[in-house]
Amino acid sequence: MERRADDSGRRGDARAAVLAAGARAAAAGTGIDPVTGEALGRIHDEYRALLPEPPVARHPGTGEVVTWPIDTAGLDGWFWDHHNPVRRPPRAVPEDWLILTGAVAVSSPVPHAEFVCRPGPPRPYVVPRLLRCPGVTAVVCPLRIGGDPAWAICYFGTVPPEVPLANQWGAPYYPVYRAGGYAGRAQARFWSPDNDYRVEEWIARGSVRWIAPDDPLMRLRDDPAGYPWGDLTGSTESAVVSDGRLAYPPAPPPEAAGLHVG
Repeated sequence: MERRADDSGRRGDARAAVLAAGARAAAAGTGIDPVTGEALGRIHDEYRALLPEPPVARHPGTGEVVTWPIDTAGLDGWFWDHHNPVRRPPRAVPEDWLILTGAVAVSSPVPHAEFVCRPGPPRPYVVPRLLRCPGVTAVVCPLRIGGDPAWAICYFGTVPPEVPLANQWGAPYYPVYRAGGYAGRAQARFWSPDNDYRVEEWIARGSVRWIAPDDPLMRLRDDPAGYPWGDLTGSTESAVVSDGRLAYPPAPPPEAAGLHVG
C-alpha cells in the first residue's frame, strides 16, 4: 500500500510538472516551454504516457476486465479538454466494444483550467437508443476523478450502422472500433433529453449491469434493488467547467440542436 502511495505521488508530481510546462509553452505563444525548451507536442506525449489506466468495466459475456487511460487526478488535465482532448488509446478493447461514456459529480472548489471541460452530468445515466439494440449491454462502474464521485458507463454489443453511438466521455466525438481495432472517429449530436436516469429499470430488463463501490473483484451485479445510485439527485444536464466556474446549461430545443423529433 505504501509503495502504491509513493507511485501515485510521483505520478502526481510528474503530472503537475507537465501541465505547468504546457501552460508556459502556450503562454509563450511559440509552443515551446521557455524553461525546458520542449515543444508542446512533446509535452503532450509526456502527459499521455502518465495517464493511469483504471478498470472501467468487466465484459458481461467473457468476464474480461476492461481498462482505459483516464486522467483520474482531476478535471484540470488535458484529457478533459472538451475541444482538444489529449488522450492515449487503450491497449486493446473487446471485439464487441462500443463506447465509454460517463458522469462526474463535480464539487467545490471547481478546478481551474484554460479550457472548457464537459465531464457529463452529476449522476449515472444510460442512452436508450443503444440499449434498445438487441444484445447491447451497459456496465456502470464507479470511479473517482480528482476525489469526486464518477461513473464510467461502457457499452458492449453491436448496433446497426444507422444508429449513432454516444460521444466518448468528455469529448466531442467517439472512436470507432471494428473487430477490436481502431477504425477512426465519428460524432453524435449530444442532446441531454436522450439520456435516461432510471437505470434500475434497464437493469430489470437485463440491459445494464453494475459494479459495487470498492469491490476489488469487480463483480457484475444485476440486482435493480441493490443499485446504489438510484436515489441521487441533481441536474440531468452535462456539467460545463470553465475558468474555475461550474454550470449546467439547459439543453436547447431539438430544432436548435439540429435534431428532428416526431
